[in-house]
Amino acid sequence: MYQHGGDIYHHVNCLDFSANINFLGIPEKMKQALHDSIEECVNYPDVHMTALKQALARKEGVKEANIICGAGAADLIFRSVQAIKPKKALLLAPGFQEYEQALNTVDCDLEFYYLTEANGFKTLPDLLERLDESLDMVFICNPHNPTGLITDKTLIRAIMDRCEEKNIFLMLDECFLDLTEHPEAETQLPELDRYPHLVILKALTKMYAIPGIRMGYAFTSNEALIATMTERAQAWPVSHPAQKAGESAADLGDFEAKSREAAARERHFLKNELAKRGIVTYDSRANYIFLHTKPDFAEAMLARQILVRDCSNYRGLEKGYFRIAVKNHDDNKTLLAAIDEWLGGGQ
Repeated sequence: MYQHGGDIYHHVNCLDFSANINFLGIPEKMKQALHDSIEECVNYPDVHMTALKQALARKEGVKEANIICGAGAADLIFRSVQAIKPKKALLLAPGFQEYEQALNTVDCDLEFYYLTEANGFKTLPDLLERLDESLDMVFICNPHNPTGLITDKTLIRAIMDRCEEKNIFLMLDECFLDLTEHPEAETQLPELDRYPHLVILKALTKMYAIPGIRMGYAFTSNEALIATMTERAQAWPVSHPAQKAGESAADLGDFEAKSREAAARERHFLKNELAKRGIVTYDSRANYIFLHTKPDFAEAMLARQILVRDCSNYRGLEKGYFRIAVKNHDDNKTLLAAIDEWLGGGQ
């Protein structure tokens, strides 16, 4: 079974609600940067990524020395694991499967903290009890994938404190944070210098709608870790077009604000409309909605040329849990019409 959303290549001519990409599309300035980069592709990309790191430092308010870039967030997940080589790690379940796959490459023993329906799939303070000296690494996604829930900031800080105290590397995945309403209130970037065991993961994929470009980056004040992750990379880990896309992102604040406003508006619309139809949703703050409904939902939507994310292949979930992207208003109405036909017994 395909492990992610966005499998449009085996489901042609479908309206894709399975991949949570900014429905405003690629910003024009970034499109132009990508277009202009083609002529320069006759040269190898800058292996030091100097201009890219300068732009990201300006965009995120961090030091250049604290930045490492890669071919998407997944590249950096695998490289961080290869660099740290944890013997034992803790993962939240359900959760992004790439964490587990990366840890399996170093034969790491895995423990799981299960998010439950009874608790609304929230991460609770009892997670702190699991953070002991036996662990080498922990992965936290905030907002969480697939639920879209944001973990309480006080709890995140307590997790960071405990990991630092116990010498546990914490990968804090903030890839979905940019399309929440107030990312500046939730990010832990200002705390980098205080937590040498903290790695914050981000990517251009969601906000700028460029999953096909593969541009991810991470932040840590741990210079030794950055050096080792750099050693684990291929010679040119970020292509020239990806670097130019990243450079252009430093000056797209207006686009980001517009995107967050639009995503929030349509998320609220979709959640309200789904509730009217008796479909259970959770408190997602991201540009996707986690829901529970009849187990044949994905098949019924696919029969109507709509692709949604069946979450039954996530550890800890069964049939009946799904994730849908927040898309533009017309697409969202198309989805709701298909749901109405399905719930009404239409074939």
